[in-house]
Amino acid sequence: MTHLQMELSGHRALRAVEAETPRPGPGHVLLAVEAASLCPTDVKKWDDAALAERLGGRGLVLGHEFAGTVVETSDGDEALLGMRAAVDPVLRCGACRACTTGRPGLCTSLLGIGAAAGDPVACAGLAATTGITGGFSERAIVPAANLIPIPAAVGFAAASLVEPLADVVCSVEAAGLRAGERAAVIGLGAMGLLHLDVLADRGVQAVGVDVRDDRLAQASAHGAPGVTPEQLDEVDVVFVVAGGAGHVPAALRGLEALAPGGRVVLFSSASAGRTAPIDTNRLHYRRQRIVGVVGFERHHAAEAVSLLERGAVAEEAIRTPSVALAELSDAFEAVGEPGALKPAIRIGAAA
Repeated sequence: MTHLQMELSGHRALRAVEAETPRPGPGHVLLAVEAASLCPTDVKKWDDAALAERLGGRGLVLGHEFAGTVVETSDGDEALLGMRAAVDPVLRCGACRACTTGRPGLCTSLLGIGAAAGDPVACAGLAATTGITGGFSERAIVPAANLIPIPAAVGFAAASLVEPLADVVCSVEAAGLRAGERAAVIGLGAMGLLHLDVLADRGVQAVGVDVRDDRLAQASAHGAPGVTPEQLDEVDVVFVVAGGAGHVPAALRGLEALAPGGRVVLFSSASAGRTAPIDTNRLHYRRQRIVGVVGFERHHAAEAVSLLERGAVAEEAIRTPSVALAELSDAFEAVGEPGALKPAIRIGAAA
């Protein structure tokens, strides 16, 4: 039996491969993938010439935001067969200090399904040793422990957002918002808009901030007005979601707008080598805090599923453009273009 999978085959290059469908090993299941979403992390690897050279022509199946149906288990576990599930794509070691002290999200030996975490070359090696690849594929081997069950009320396309939405839930939790506090989200790509959705669901007065008119126009559909950085007034919490070259300017503007006792949550990362000059005395005398967040824990995923089930997320407006698996290159090329937010990848008939 074979299936279609899309492999990173070089710098900004993908190839379609008709691959032999693996059998799940102990503790693993075979997932019939129905839908996936494209993450900026995928784009970084696609656009990484040094990674392409390190892979040396070996294919790497990306994609760590996906959902589907369990169609085979290693031990015939009837309880898992037919399960509709999203996927926690991070593979934690279970032995480091973070893992053994109840903080698995800070594991120091991470690997990831679809190269979601850890060294991408090591992640590519998982295919040979365990059959685990990414979600840009009709079939994927997944550890049973990494399945996130989804109810029938949540479609597979929406369920492909469980992983990024769980990241956002973790971010909002880290802010420690109190009643009556005001928040700003700087960077209105898909992840920034998801922040606005979660904040609106919690009754938080928020504003979306961006430099692009097309992004500002999206904010109202997610429960918030949109303003430019220059128009941003004082707020209690700032979520810095703008990444790459825009991260440092966004972080500095957020600190400028921060009220006494406020928090800046760094959700995104800067381009390599970019650092920010910070007035530590301002933080000291105004009792302000900077909080870094990455990833999520399983209770964040459970809340993400609940948000989708309740219709609290404007997910259809975020999942754009939509392409078939064989057209995956088009989704990568569209990133950053007007109207492109979180490209949706249609894989199975149920998507």
